[in-house]
Amino acid sequence: MMDVWSIQPRDTVLFRDARPFGAGDSARTMPMPWPSTLAGFVRSTLGTNAHGEFEWTVDHARSIAICGPWIVELDADDQIVEHYFPRPADVVLFSDPARPGVLTRRRLAPRARRPGEMSDLEGSLDLVEFVDAPDQNPGKPTRGPAFWSWTSYSEWLASGQGVDEVSAADLGVDELPTETRTHVSIDPESRTALDGALFQTTMMRPIIRDTSGKFRRFGFGVALSDDVDTARLTTGASTMGGERRIVTSHRAGAVSPSCPPVSSDAELLCVVLLTPGIFDGGAIPQFDDARVVAASVGRYQPISGWDLAVGGPKATRRMAPAGSVYWVEVDSDPVAWAKAHHFTSICDEEQDRRDGFGLVTVGPARRIP
Repeated sequence: MMDVWSIQPRDTVLFRDARPFGAGDSARTMPMPWPSTLAGFVRSTLGTNAHGEFEWTVDHARSIAICGPWIVELDADDQIVEHYFPRPADVVLFSDPARPGVLTRRRLAPRARRPGEMSDLEGSLDLVEFVDAPDQNPGKPTRGPAFWSWTSYSEWLASGQGVDEVSAADLGVDELPTETRTHVSIDPESRTALDGALFQTTMMRPIIRDTSGKFRRFGFGVALSDDVDTARLTTGASTMGGERRIVTSHRAGAVSPSCPPVSSDAELLCVVLLTPGIFDGGAIPQFDDARVVAASVGRYQPISGWDLAVGGPKATRRMAPAGSVYWVEVDSDPVAWAKAHHFTSICDEEQDRRDGFGLVTVGPARRIP
């Protein structure tokens, strides 16, 4: 069993991207922290005693498995009222200027190649196209909310509809807002900025104000095994991310989102990455009891970092972005397969799974005739 926790920034928080940072530059936050960032924060907090000493071994710290992160919305009592995950890649959104706030969703699904068709897709992967192709040009796609509520997410996975309409406000939220601050150190002699000490930081602010004027609070959700001693997560404020911003941790009083309904006669299953995935085969994961027949994967995301254990840089790796969709044929009962894989990691390496990469949800799917 897994317990869900919320990690709540007190003010702003910074998760730096990989761009060079020097005098006159701006340190900009990413829209979401990498799973390894939250895993490192949780393990550091759990392994540090009351005197500020880290008393765990590296191997023990790395053995603590983390699921997440994702965005959570919080109420006044710090309890989770909704979960939000990156937009799935099997949907294309369109807007109508005459109907502001209303989005048309069109579903993508696999279709077997027809005689004479050629493709640069790997192996024998099917092509992907609209389930219900529009009769006329629908216009340019729109981005829509970057993060969908779990209510919208599970309904989309379970419905199987080729096209429908939805309110953008009901669908989810956009990337959390940012604040840019200028930092400077003054030379006491010249009363001017010290050379190399003028820079900017662009940080994430976990509070938004909606169109009705209501303020909404957000944090990051993670799930931990219920056999982990989490007492140190609740002992007070900690620091996380760039510039060691203050955060607090709370047991959420919630369980992880449940698996969308899947019928026993499902032709295919749709596997959606909720966090970025790292696979030995590149963009496509491998399963022992299933075959990937089609995929909708965004541009790869590079990840590196500094390895404190060895005192050197980590190798740069490529990740399939969160929201990527894989359609799979399974060798067993689809219902049992979906329940067994929902909210688990499908990464090939055990340590990547423990670090929170490759977290997925599973729903029903079908081929286009």
